[in-house]
Amino acid sequence: MHLTLPISWIQSVLREEVDVPTPDGDVRIKLPTNARSGTQLTLEGHGVRATSGKRGDEIITLQVITPEELSEAQRQALDAFRAVRPPENEPAIVKFNEARKRIQALSGPAKDE
Repeated sequence: MHLTLPISWIQSVLREEVDVPTPDGDVRIKLPTNARSGTQLTLEGHGVRATSGKRGDEIITLQVITPEELSEAQRQALDAFRAVRPPENEPAIVKFNEARKRIQALSGPAKDE
């Protein structure tokens, strides 16, 4: 059994507990540290019952949702967060920017046409 579970980016960052629907009712799980869109989790024995009577697993794919609109208060809170944790210091962004510089260095200096 497969399920796409939408979670907010705040739930992901804070590793909150969320309820996951299963055939026998909700199961509460704590989101893992690396919870990103596409992360797959397995709830062993919580899937559909086979003809043998044994329960299969439920596979959950996380879908991290970002807000489409922000209030002024929300924007200010995020600006404050940005001030203490600038996006350009995030390890994945630093790594990307380093790779970009290496790629650009391969082409040599810009040519005037």
